[in-house]
Amino acid sequence: AGFDTPATFVKLNRALQARILVNRASQGCGNTCYTQALAAIGESFATAPGAATTLAQLNTGVYHNYSTATGDVQNGNSYAVNKSLFAHASIVTDAKTQPGGAPDDRLARKVVPLATPVSPPQEIGIPAQFTFSIYATPSSDVPLIRNEELILLRAEANIQLGNLAAALVDINTIRTVSGKLAPLATLGTTAQAIDELLYNRRYSLLLEGQRWNDHRRFGRLSQLPIDITSGPNTHFVAKVQPVPLAECDARPAPKPQGCP
Repeated sequence: AGFDTPATFVKLNRALQARILVNRASQGCGNTCYTQALAAIGESFATAPGAATTLAQLNTGVYHNYSTATGDVQNGNSYAVNKSLFAHASIVTDAKTQPGGAPDDRLARKVVPLATPVSPPQEIGIPAQFTFSIYATPSSDVPLIRNEELILLRAEANIQLGNLAAALVDINTIRTVSGKLAPLATLGTTAQAIDELLYNRRYSLLLEGQRWNDHRRFGRLSQLPIDITSGPNTHFVAKVQPVPLAECDARPAPKPQGCP
């Protein structure tokens, strides 16, 4: 809805292009791709810096629809469908606090305690006390891309291009509107700005499929939590995204990274 004419569909195209360009930029393309990303964001449906003041504005975007109708697919990232979907405890402990002491509002909106904690669930070796409330029903829609992500993509591009004042405006929009956190006076150094960016991407895009990729492209996979460090069930952080076996079998040699 709202992106179903040639003129509005182009805005979706530019939004997805911006995401791709930022990913390419952080993996070698550098300033050229970051500059192109800013241009693409300007042609997308992103609100102007500082213009978004409500969650509804941040949630503007394009969504994949699920349904409980016969023959349709249900949302497998809904706890109503997948009772083995648990939130890692670090999501709760790492959350920053609002001025009044309450946790980041994104945590409050997206993560809830389990009615009955399990320890350990599904033989994964660690206890679980929380699950996600982001997709409340089997027919909850999943965003392909939202304004909130575009604002953070713009912040990332400006950070890497040295425009920290411009990035601060977008970071503070996300902090105050989505997280109800206090605005920052400064982003500090570039490294500190990236830390702040990744924190906000983590909570703003929770269960939208971005965190592992963010850590890989910034060389931070070692910062992801590992709960069992020895023994037959030792945990590890994957370095590549596995390719489905059927796709690997269909590919000619040489096989792509991620294939056995």
